[in-house]
Amino acid sequence: MLGSLFADKQQWFEAAAHFKLAIASAGAHPQLLIGLGQATLRLGQLNEAREVLEAATAADPQALEPRVYLAEIEERVGAFEEAARLLDSAEAIARRQGSDVDLQRSVLLDRMGKTDQALSLLESKGEISGAALLQRGRLRERAGRFDDAWNDWTSGKAKLAERAGRSYAAEWAEAEAERLIAIASGATELSPAAKRNGVSQPIFIVGFPRSGTTLTEQILASHSAIRAGGELPFGAELHDLARADSGDQLRNIYLARAERYGLLATGADYFTDKMPDNAFWLPLLRIAFPGSPVILVRRNPLDVLTSVMAHDMTHGFNCGYRIEDAAHHLALVDLLLETYSKAGFGPTYEIRYESLVQDQLGETERLMTAVGLTMERRQLRFHERISVASTPSYAQVQVPLNDRSIGRWKNFARHLEGIRPMVTAPMKRGGYAG
Repeated sequence: MLGSLFADKQQWFEAAAHFKLAIASAGAHPQLLIGLGQATLRLGQLNEAREVLEAATAADPQALEPRVYLAEIEERVGAFEEAARLLDSAEAIARRQGSDVDLQRSVLLDRMGKTDQALSLLESKGEISGAALLQRGRLRERAGRFDDAWNDWTSGKAKLAERAGRSYAAEWAEAEAERLIAIASGATELSPAAKRNGVSQPIFIVGFPRSGTTLTEQILASHSAIRAGGELPFGAELHDLARADSGDQLRNIYLARAERYGLLATGADYFTDKMPDNAFWLPLLRIAFPGSPVILVRRNPLDVLTSVMAHDMTHGFNCGYRIEDAAHHLALVDLLLETYSKAGFGPTYEIRYESLVQDQLGETERLMTAVGLTMERRQLRFHERISVASTPSYAQVQVPLNDRSIGRWKNFARHLEGIRPMVTAPMKRGGYAG
């Protein structure tokens, strides 16, 4: 089934579209409803996801997945008691199936401020999944058990990579980098596209995963003229068309995809595209949209890499499953961005995560000036936006700005020592001391 195939690839928009087609054709089968509910949840469409998953539960009261997903929705909107009730009902079903919902309950307990209980729940278990190891590591970090946390993260990442058959294709990434540098340097001639008037325009947000791109999108999308697009796959798709005849052709293909996603609907002059991998394809995006803002989010590379190890993500061509691969790809992307800038295809504005935390008002005003809009006061309350796609940052961007994550790497300095030479250049370019 196409919906399931797209879900396996985490292409949630396409998955949702195919599940809807299947439901229209075959009827509201519980498994189809569950697939659609998961896809819309991952897209941040919480109200639609709730409705679909409630229908799945009604159709099959013994189905485990819809109750777990419904609990996640309630946790995300802060309805913790309802989330706990749903997990209680899911746990009874899980036990009969020989499984449990301990990972989900640990996440909920932590969100409720019951971190000790959340940790005890996972530490009382024997063999646990890769995802549970990452969660336990995050909880152990909060308890000040930094070596234990790092060991959980490295073990969890290894488990997840082995189970899904994921590995970092370093040679391929370097070859693609060379090809794109050639495009940016003029070896491949593509005339820049003209602006297509009368349609919403993209605002590109680039930066390594865990650098603050989700935060930046939340701030931008809190403006009345900007719609949140999330992590859009269009840049990678343009990569496959790098030998197109003109920038106009690239632009038209991108906008046709954006229209399918509903991003060109009336009501917003701009939409965001915050796919982290867009830093790789930036010359193609700049050729397609030479007038669009490209916001580069910088953060201390050591803090970035620490956060990458604590979360499961496939961005960066699966570089995030080993610290050495993540450091290699971070350095490669940083070098690419510098090369692109020298060739005239670089970001149009740079914002530092640390500066944003220290001066939210000033940095937000400067960001909006770079976009070409006047800041709205509600952008300072970005954390009040409910609709946030399911990135690892969803909980962090639902609270006001704070400096808790700045300097996080220092607790793991011993474990980062081996890769520090790999990120010397990015740290120097960003103005960060080691």
